[in-house]
Amino acid sequence: SAFRQTTNLLWRLRHGEMPDALRPRVFWVLIGTNDMGVSWCSPEATLLGILAVVEEIRTAKPGARVVINGLLPRSFDRGGNVTKGRDQLPALWTAIQSINAQLRAYSEKYDSVSYFEANDIFFVEGGNGEMIDTKLMDWIFLHPSVE
Repeated sequence: SAFRQTTNLLWRLRHGEMPDALRPRVFWVLIGTNDMGVSWCSPEATLLGILAVVEEIRTAKPGARVVINGLLPRSFDRGGNVTKGRDQLPALWTAIQSINAQLRAYSEKYDSVSYFEANDIFFVEGGNGEMIDTKLMDWIFLHPSVE
């Protein structure tokens, strides 16, 4: 369902949604944007939530690889500019970049953890890396589109 946050996923992992019989070779983790954009958690709290999810998986499934997907660009600006907010809604891009840098650094410490980021593809060419391509993200500049 919508608006899942790191605390929701962590609870689910600890309460039966990662059974012993489940043995994938790779877990792909993409979570955290709603921590900041719905619950208004700080970047620090968001980072800690993401890392708690990763650590839970690493502990429960030590033979698996965990791929941390960097947070995707997000904007509350109606035009998709990641450096601008709207009304009382803040611009999140600086916080997203900081979190992603720390996730990358974390992944470099562990052989079983990788980091993936493809944020560049979501920006308009020639837009100075500030404008989300409306063809590639949904109308609320949160989820990749079907394009």
